[in-house]
Amino acid sequence: MVPAARLKKNTGVAATLNAVPSIPAIGLVLVLSVDWFIGMARALGNLIGNCVATVVIAAWEGDLDRDKARQGTFSMATNWWM
Repeated sequence: MVPAARLKKNTGVAATLNAVPSIPAIGLVLVLSVDWFIGMARALGNLIGNCVATVVIAAWEGDLDRDKARQGTFSMATNWWM
């Protein structure tokens, strides 16, 4: 579903740029390539925000085992090459 929605949005941008003859076709390429990078950054920010929100809500509700979390983060930080 996501690729179809993205294609629909990009088709709208293409139609808009083609309707205005003063904007060259290279403008479409630039807009779509920058849009792809911005979309990746937006997805990464969304993922990080969801992870942080999960930890905050778990701590707020008292469901977070802090000792186990510290042990897990420490072992991941020291043994990342294994």
